[in-house]
Amino acid sequence: TRDMQGKALMCRPRPLRRDGKIGDLATSVMLMDCSKLTHWQLARDFGQLFTRERDYAKWIGLKLEPEETIGFFENEWNDFDRLTA
Repeated sequence: TRDMQGKALMCRPRPLRRDGKIGDLATSVMLMDCSKLTHWQLARDFGQLFTRERDYAKWIGLKLEPEETIGFFENEWNDFDRLTA
């Protein structure tokens, strides 16, 4: 088990932007507390995507989720271009 510190989701931000701010969130590896994601309704959400009511970039980048519900993994998780033993 993992202590998610009350967060609904955990993921990795992409590398810092040039202005020093956190980059977009990488959603290829996530830990989710499904009991806190009951607003995620697969059929509805995909339906909105296909009717263009839902913006794919905002959806996949978790920009539709409240920031305070997202925690971050350590660098070893989904480390993009580096492998460690």
